[in-house]
Amino acid sequence: MILPKLSPELEYDIVASIINAVGRPVTLTYVSTRSVCPVCGGTNPFCSTCHGNPTVDVTIDRTVTGNVRWKDSDQKRYRPEGQFVDGDCIVNFMVDTVEDYQTLDILLKKIISVTVDGRVCVLKRWSFKGSPINRVYLILSQDTDIGGQRIG
Repeated sequence: MILPKLSPELEYDIVASIINAVGRPVTLTYVSTRSVCPVCGGTNPFCSTCHGNPTVDVTIDRTVTGNVRWKDSDQKRYRPEGQFVDGDCIVNFMVDTVEDYQTLDILLKKIISVTVDGRVCVLKRWSFKGSPINRVYLILSQDTDIGGQRIG
């Protein structure tokens, strides 16, 4: 039996409709600019703005609609030494055009936190998937320490 192949546009519409139907809001917080502290210049350890760090980050929130799966639901990885779940949370969301991959890749490198269902998570890694490639998968770990600056 020969199955018909869907066009990339139709496949995108189907997957996007599924993610929009079951998706939840996911907030990506990333650093837009890093500058010297405007209050003390980074020299005062008691400064309420920078706490003595030489720089302060200006962050921006971007909200996307994503399909969310938490650790205890599924996505088990089977290895010779047993099975484990990759990360605490897996989020996938759609990308509109090919040009968005380059800007999204730059944005994902600047992420300091991801908020899912009111929980703050740290981005472990991401990958672009689909056939044709049209979605982003984020592997997240729940953050237990949300104070202070993250580097990297």
